[in-house]
Amino acid sequence: MTGAPAPPMDHRPPEIPGKGCVRALGLGCGLFLALVLAGLAVLYWKAGWVVTVLETGFIRGVLDRAEADFETRTAVNDVLKAYDEERERADLGFGGFRTSLNAFSRSPAAMVLGAWDARASLKRLKTLPAGEAQRAQAVFDRLARAAAEEKIAADDLAGLIRRARQLPEEAAGDVRPVDVAELSADDLKRFLPEAERLLAERNVPEGPYEPDIVALIRRDLWASLEAGRRRE
Repeated sequence: MTGAPAPPMDHRPPEIPGKGCVRALGLGCGLFLALVLAGLAVLYWKAGWVVTVLETGFIRGVLDRAEADFETRTAVNDVLKAYDEERERADLGFGGFRTSLNAFSRSPAAMVLGAWDARASLKRLKTLPAGEAQRAQAVFDRLARAAAEEKIAADDLAGLIRRARQLPEEAAGDVRPVDVAELSADDLKRFLPEAERLLAERNVPEGPYEPDIVALIRRDLWASLEAGRRRE
């Protein structure tokens, strides 16, 4: 006996539960990845801008806090403008800009600015006796001179800061010479005697001293760019 013909077989694979969600998730991940890549591209393009903001912001901030005269600030602003143009021409990548920033942070100019910033920051240390504040100011003046005359290096100043903060030797790489402006009153009690010994050993005279900060900044900013170029 012949029955009715069987309906044609449906060879389509079974529907996977949640397939629409997986597809949506895939699209979302793709969009997220595209945004990340675009963000990285923008960051790469703006890396030099970020470095310039960090360096020039630090320099201008210290000059303001140190109450540098109008002529000095105007001259430094001219240097920073020229540096920004040179940085654009350098066209460094991430590694080059990082090397450049690190080189400037350890330069004599940065150490002088750090000492000036530390001198200006004494006003915020309300618990520091007047005599100690005067002593600290004299030490920071001598440190600025020692840095400008290259009688001390970045590692010398960073070592003084690390020991004043009672940090372990393993933390040496995390201490920057410009961190001298962040010392507390208790830190200064440990910092000043050792700094005075170092300055005496390096024959740094006492008394006020004003280095040619404009020339130092110009020299060390351009040197930092050269360091970045070599890294590339």
